[in-house]
Amino acid sequence: MEKIITGLHGIEEALKAGNSSGVLYISRKNARINEIRSAAEKAGVTVTNIPPAEMNKRYGQDNRGVVLKIYESGSKGSLSASGDGARGERALSDAGLSFEQKVDALTVENALIVILDGVTDPHNYGAILRSADQLGVDLVVSRARRAVSESDTVARTSAGAVNYVDTVVVNNLGRAVDYLKKNRFWVYGADMNGSLLWDTNLAGRTVIVMGSEGKGVSRLVAEKCDGIIRIPSLGRIDSLNVSVAAGVIMYEVRRQQKG
Repeated sequence: MEKIITGLHGIEEALKAGNSSGVLYISRKNARINEIRSAAEKAGVTVTNIPPAEMNKRYGQDNRGVVLKIYESGSKGSLSASGDGARGERALSDAGLSFEQKVDALTVENALIVILDGVTDPHNYGAILRSADQLGVDLVVSRARRAVSESDTVARTSAGAVNYVDTVVVNNLGRAVDYLKKNRFWVYGADMNGSLLWDTNLAGRTVIVMGSEGKGVSRLVAEKCDGIIRIPSLGRIDSLNVSVAAGVIMYEVRRQQKG
């Protein structure tokens, strides 16, 4: 399995995360690309120079003159455990574990998990991962069918956070919610008809469920939630973009947990 990263920042973060199973292709020279080359060589990544025309033919006209191809054996299985920071190291060392194993490993009282119920836009997914990284989310769960997968667009939009946030894909979100509740998590779905976010106790072991861009949280998953929450709105547009809403709710959960 291969993953292609063309964004400069995404490449830098992938190399910083300690990936040595891949190839860095370079078709031009400048100071930043030279730094990326040095980082790749230091990480043990193979560096290959190719003509600009060949780079464009392989990876499109919008490449920045450098492309990182990563060979993966799972969601993050080829990454070493030399990430930037303790949480990044844990996420990388947990590569290849099942959903149940990842949940079982979360023993802290203020754990935070985000479930994405049908998010299909890679820009939204990448933005959610970026917020998840900044707010220390322990796990992002998405479903296998009708959902976005990790891609170059995700790597770019997440500004490299895809290399640090622990993610897992499950076949059945309903069963995943059941398992989380058995493990002492409180599960809250996001919907415009829910209770006010700041009136809900979100401290402790918390899961937030963000629905798809069009239909929101699916009925079967919503019925399993312990509560439905909404972000107070003072504007005229009826809802926030899912990635913005996810960031707001993640922040409120962390605020309450710290409080």
